[in-house]
Amino acid sequence: MRLTQADASFVYMESSSGPMHISSVYILDGELSFDQFMTRFEKRIHLVPAYRRKLMQVPFSLAHPVWVDDPDFDLKNHVLHHKLPEGTSLEAAMDVAVSLNEPILDRARPLWKSILIEGVPGKTLILQMTHHAMIDGASGIELTMILYDLDPDAGEPVPPNEPWVPEPAPDVAHLVRDAMRENLQAFTEKGPAQLWAMAANNTRQLAKATEVMTKFAMQPAITAPFNA
Repeated sequence: MRLTQADASFVYMESSSGPMHISSVYILDGELSFDQFMTRFEKRIHLVPAYRRKLMQVPFSLAHPVWVDDPDFDLKNHVLHHKLPEGTSLEAAMDVAVSLNEPILDRARPLWKSILIEGVPGKTLILQMTHHAMIDGASGIELTMILYDLDPDAGEPVPPNEPWVPEPAPDVAHLVRDAMRENLQAFTEKGPAQLWAMAANNTRQLAKATEVMTKFAMQPAITAPFNA
């Protein structure tokens, strides 16, 4: 499954100082154990196929990257536990969440993490991180509704019909062949003049987006509950 131009742009613009993942912090009433948290993901991961896919680059950048099943997928690499000293304040826990959110996600694995933060009396924090190339605002809300329940008495999800088996990733020859076929098809359908115009427009849009993101990064941070 190839990334769209819009989704690929978030991959291209990302840097160590400018991560491109979308993050949320959920504050739950009550104390949720990590075992309970992990069990929830084990029962629901089949409902989010994208969470088992990682990026695969196309040789020579002939086309945008593709999503492929991660044959080494392990929830333990994504569902994590951060235990703070007992009695930690909510404000201090939020500061920790901000620090945990800063590094970019590992592109050798599916681009998401969910971190359970313990230590605040009577509360449990969950830091959810998903790369913007995978979701937008609307799909992020849908994802939240799949992974978490608003009703404490909600029933269990329907289990998968069969165990998950990752699909084999395409080899280099396959990636190159598909990229060249798609490029030739675009050239045939649109013609060289239109393709040059599209390329120039995409370059201008990427330059503008980079300019906006740079200006945003240089501005003082806005004081909000997430970063105060």
